Amino acid sequence: ARTWGRRIGRDLADLGFNLDFAPVLDVHSNPANPIIGDRAFAGDPERVAACAVAFLEGLESAGVRGCGKHFPGHGDASVDSHLDLPVLDLDPDLLASREIPPFAAAVRAGLGMVMTAHCRVPAIDPDHVATLSPAFLRDWLRGRLGFAGCIVTDDLGMQGIARDNSPGRIAALGLAAGVDLFLHCGAKGEGLALVDVLAAAIASEPALADAARSSHARVRAFRALLA
Repeated sequence: ARTWGRRIGRDLADLGFNLDFAPVLDVHSNPANPIIGDRAFAGDPERVAACAVAFLEGLESAGVRGCGKHFPGHGDASVDSHLDLPVLDLDPDLLASREIPPFAAAVRAGLGMVMTAHCRVPAIDPDHVATLSPAFLRDWLRGRLGFAGCIVTDDLGMQGIARDNSPGRIAALGLAAGVDLFLHCGAKGEGLALVDVLAAAIASEPALADAARSSHARVRAFRALLA
């Protein structure tokens, strides 16, 4: 894993990239998962953690920063979050013992960016997809794991989040939950439109403006680490 991380990092660096949305930190805990599958290193959290950290070390030895995904774990999903919202039947103990350890290991190894999962875990937060959940982003990721880096959303055009959330709701809830970077892969200018939505949300509420300033500081700190 370390060797392949270094090879991929060198190839990306040769092409001018300084960030890779890898490694995948999901545990392949559901054989019927239609989207993670062999994107995961393994079905055992300790093996996933070991391989992912080794991959990250190899990648970053080539001057390319990594981004672990998809927090808090997408491995137990039974539907593709590009097409629908996965609802995961995980209690806090199972989440902590199976899904979280690879993220914890990567954070300890110096991971600077984490990508969210468009999944809902009712036992932790029945009201929000994890991408918009303060329980996951503030309490679990920043609080329990001590992550101080950048939080980036998965693609906001995916139906797992877009179906039930307007751009305005995504902007307001995402900022409040601790999202630092909003990713939209749409080819019709959706990303640029989201800039205006974010600006309106920040202008409308002082608390969101404060959250945006904190996010800006984290993004600047992360950018300073890029080659």
